[in-house]
Amino acid sequence: MAHMLRCLFYLEAKFDMCLTAVHVPGVENKVADAVSRNKLDAFFSSPSSGCPSTAVVPAGSCGGVGGAEKLEYQRLDKLVGEFIDASIAPSTKRVYASGQRRYLSFCVSIGALPLPLAEAQLCRFVARLAGEGLKHATIKGYLSALRRMQIVWGAGDPFVASWPRLECTLKGVKLKQARSAATRPRERLPVTPAILRMLRGVWGADGKKRDNIMLWAACCMCFFGFLRSGEVTVASRSRYDPEAHLSEGDVRLGAGSPPQMVQVHLKSSKTDPFRRGVTVCLGRTGNILCPVNAIAAYLVARGREAGPFFTFSSGAPLSRESLVRWVRAALGAAGMDATKYSGHSFRIGAATTAALVGIEDSLIKTLGRWESAAYLLYVRVPREKLTAVAGKMAVA
Repeated sequence: MAHMLRCLFYLEAKFDMCLTAVHVPGVENKVADAVSRNKLDAFFSSPSSGCPSTAVVPAGSCGGVGGAEKLEYQRLDKLVGEFIDASIAPSTKRVYASGQRRYLSFCVSIGALPLPLAEAQLCRFVARLAGEGLKHATIKGYLSALRRMQIVWGAGDPFVASWPRLECTLKGVKLKQARSAATRPRERLPVTPAILRMLRGVWGADGKKRDNIMLWAACCMCFFGFLRSGEVTVASRSRYDPEAHLSEGDVRLGAGSPPQMVQVHLKSSKTDPFRRGVTVCLGRTGNILCPVNAIAAYLVARGREAGPFFTFSSGAPLSRESLVRWVRAALGAAGMDATKYSGHSFRIGAATTAALVGIEDSLIKTLGRWESAAYLLYVRVPREKLTAVAGKMAVA
């Protein structure tokens, strides 16, 4: 700020002029308002931000553009900004906004322009973040945020060209952090069928209690549906959105007596920012670990009241934090160290179990709605299976 004021005073003296401040209401000063509220996508997609891809065509160019045409350009530019803003999930948007704020603060601290992105400046930014203790994965996420920032600004994809110095810097951060035991990633253990049986044993001691029936149904749905815990939970009643969260009308039992399947319609998810929705089908297993039986029992206990699908008897919705807390408490009651189990343990356990029983990779990707080989990160291969590979290879 002091540097900017000095520059303004210098310009006043050099050109013999006087600058005065005039208040402009936020509704009339949308660019500044977007910056002050950390709405960076809205700022960089605004015509007034200097974005080359959205600047309004001036009168006299392209055969002459009058007032009506200018208004149409502005209307279309506004729509483009809204579509760009809706192109990523809200959770990703929050992470990106954090990274973009850190970068803009960094640029101010060294007196550099934030855009267009430059390799040397990004290397310095990575070094600053690593020096402040941020993990390699977080730094890469911040770089993805900066990539989006420049694309929204209209200067193209900065990472199309190879930036070897930046790649080396990132690799060095990753290797250096890997050598330190304090920076190893937190281990998350999978919820396996054996773990599910433990949960069933703890909650089954009072199987008629509505909350226990609800928790068991939620665990079965997450495991057999390869679901993220956030896809079936709601942070609080006030944050419940019937257009996004799992609701009473989204879960349907199949035909037959007893029903052979359950259909779960997910209206939105982390990888579905446009809310196209997807229906997950869970089949009857015929044993104690049966998602159809668990969900059918919960539907009887719950009734058909509108609202979040999973709720406690108090009426409070099941949140991700409360699900993890109850699971850890149940595993602790069974004599286990439950600290390494999280809401994602169900999805990890589903992928691991499916791989162990010989489900082909393509079907695992379909069940988990993975668009790439990312599901392999979730598969935990037992040491016995790894050591058996040498014996199989020796007799080939």
